[in-house]
Amino acid sequence: MREFELIRSILAVFLGFIIVYIFRNMLFDFLKAPYCEFLATPDGQESAGTGLVTESDCPFLIREPLEGFSTVISLVGYGGLILAFPAILYQLGRFVMPGLY
Repeated sequence: MREFELIRSILAVFLGFIIVYIFRNMLFDFLKAPYCEFLATPDGQESAGTGLVTESDCPFLIREPLEGFSTVISLVGYGGLILAFPAILYQLGRFVMPGLY
């Protein structure tokens, strides 16, 4: 039965990847919002003003051909691990706890 804990953990991570991939656009917009607000404010001022870039159009600088793809894969990977972390800890606890008695 011990080998199923590793399989369940891997399945939890894979499920987390899928969930984050489905919601990647909303998550990316949420993470991009502070960057867009910074670009919309003029230099040296705290309040929002008329900057060179509006909040609705704030492009990222992509310097390599696969940088956009690798950003999405990193976001999905880290997000999936974060979502699966409680399940991984539970399975790790189920594996370690019998040895502590």
